[in-house]
Amino acid sequence: MAAWRRRAARWLGRSRPYQRAVEQAAALVALTENDAAAIAGIFGISRDRIRIVPVAVNSMFFDAKPDLWRSQYGLKPFALCVGAIQKRKNQLRLVKSCTDAGLAVVLVGSVLPGQLEYGNEVQRAMIENQKLGGRWLRCEDNLLASAYSACKIFVLLSDSETQPASVLQAMAARKPILLGNAPYAESYPFKDLPRVHAQEGEVAIKRALLNVWTETPPSALPTEFTEATVCERLAAIYGSVLGETVPVRR
Repeated sequence: MAAWRRRAARWLGRSRPYQRAVEQAAALVALTENDAAAIAGIFGISRDRIRIVPVAVNSMFFDAKPDLWRSQYGLKPFALCVGAIQKRKNQLRLVKSCTDAGLAVVLVGSVLPGQLEYGNEVQRAMIENQKLGGRWLRCEDNLLASAYSACKIFVLLSDSETQPASVLQAMAARKPILLGNAPYAESYPFKDLPRVHAQEGEVAIKRALLNVWTETPPSALPTEFTEATVCERLAAIYGSVLGETVPVRR
């Protein structure tokens, strides 16, 4: 709620028309129930006007195969982390913990603007992990989907997120997953996934990594997060506002 208040203050401080748009909209879309509750409370909007539409996951992540990844990088098992390199995602602690545990880690993502110093620290830490087969890549599309399929586990140790697409994609690929102990991870569909508090340090992270690596079963993503279902939900919202049927192309 505090984060939402700060965000709203930044928006409304810049734009009175923006505030009017929010207050007068026939319908508003939020990613999660928590976001919807925050919007309703902050703006004084009836909860009935706020619709929940989650992040959509492309079918390629449900159907991905490891062949493309393995043809380029081999068969060695690895932990995968996808996302912009930045402090709140704790990639530095992840790399150090994987190296200490003897696990290769593959990072996918570019350094976020303003996080160059942190990115340099991650790069230095990756030098040791590369000896175990670790990599730092910026792959996209089919190769990224294949990386999800080929990885042994997926890890995201963020201190805060809303509904991270990378975790949903890993769930679509049915991977064992380890999350940071952030508030979003207590919500659907993440609440049953293993967690560790990144601030507890490398020893705790290493223990959690090895547990997920050896014992955690595959995850699964509910069908409501598929692109087809999300598009149908959005079309229904537009239709209810416009008073007409909005076709969904498949």
